Amino acid sequence: NYSSLRTFKGVLQEVGSIANQHELISDYLGKDVLMEVVRLIAELKKERKEHLQEAKHEENVMDKSKKKLDSCKSAYRAAHEQWMQAKILFEKADSDDNRTKAEVERARSTMDNKNKMREDQKNDYILQLQNTNKDQEEHYYKKVPTIFNKLQTMEERRITCLGKYYETYAECHKKVLPVITQCLDDIQTKHGQSVKPAERTLRFKCVSNDDTFFSIIEPVGLASGRSQVQTGIRPPPDIVMVDLDEPGSSRATPHQTRVATTSALAVKTVVQIHYQEGETTQTETNRYIWNHIYQEDVHPPNENLLFFLGLFLSSSDDRVFRSVAGTANFVVQ
Repeated sequence: NYSSLRTFKGVLQEVGSIANQHELISDYLGKDVLMEVVRLIAELKKERKEHLQEAKHEENVMDKSKKKLDSCKSAYRAAHEQWMQAKILFEKADSDDNRTKAEVERARSTMDNKNKMREDQKNDYILQLQNTNKDQEEHYYKKVPTIFNKLQTMEERRITCLGKYYETYAECHKKVLPVITQCLDDIQTKHGQSVKPAERTLRFKCVSNDDTFFSIIEPVGLASGRSQVQTGIRPPPDIVMVDLDEPGSSRATPHQTRVATTSALAVKTVVQIHYQEGETTQTETNRYIWNHIYQEDVHPPNENLLFFLGLFLSSSDDRVFRSVAGTANFVVQ
């Protein structure tokens, strides 16, 4: 098992535990706090509607008082104009010598009647003016402030309840906070610090043995009992200079190497290598604990893989076996 995968699985489990604690918070808030919030919202909506209806009623009362004042004022103005016309007619009749005494008295009587109507309308106007001023004072200095105070009290109650709900949420969160903190501590220490970067990885280096280079694989973390594997991978030779001035130098002599040809059949733990040793084809079979370097099994089976073939030689084999990197058909059964 890779340490990175084990720790990742552990982190997922801790995250799941944290999510469970958040679900506990959600359940508590949904069962208790949410019902209180719904009830409070219904009460506040009803109370606010009542206060606004009361304000609308007082506004209508004030409007009616002002309209009545306007009506009295209009009636007083009309009566005053009629009295003024009757007065002018009387004065004309009184100054006209051609008018009879009866006509003058009739004009005087009309003027007196209009004057009496004017006085009545004026008194009504004065009375309504006093009433309207009284209503206006009561409206703006008593009724409206009272309604606003009720709305303010309602808003203060809403804000107070909101603060209590915040406190309830904090208390609920504090109850599960130790569990969440423990999960985070486990992620940090138990999982985060237990990752081993060198586990189940390969380290490559080149060594020289009688001018023959080999890449050495050090599989870390494999329970193979061996620390090094010779892969047979050879670094390329030095590039030969082509001197065109020298005759016959256009064809450089290739670097002479002994090439091994491989075909491998891997059945879980057995690797067979066929290689060319001079004129003879040799077959080397070694048991290699074949947990793949990068994954447990090769997926999908029966697939051509380009691989670096590492072969564990038995401790009794003193020969240096030169395997090569190449393409082989792996059959995983």
